Amino acid sequence: MRLKYAIVKGNNSNMIRRCMMLRNERWEETNSFDKLYNFKWQPISRGIAFDQINNFGTRQLINHVQEHP
Repeated sequence: MRLKYAIVKGNNSNMIRRCMMLRNERWEETNSFDKLYNFKWQPISRGIAFDQINNFGTRQLINHVQEHP
């Protein structure tokens, strides 16, 4: 089973993308608008719908904590 990740442009996004590409046998990149991701990285928490995470029947991780800038 391949897992999906989304990376939003910004601070260190290229470094995160390179790290994830090293794991390409298990991970595949999707666009930042895809709601069915397993991991999402973005530089700020604005725009993350914390109340909708994990509502799609898949385990989802993000790089921010709710209420953190």
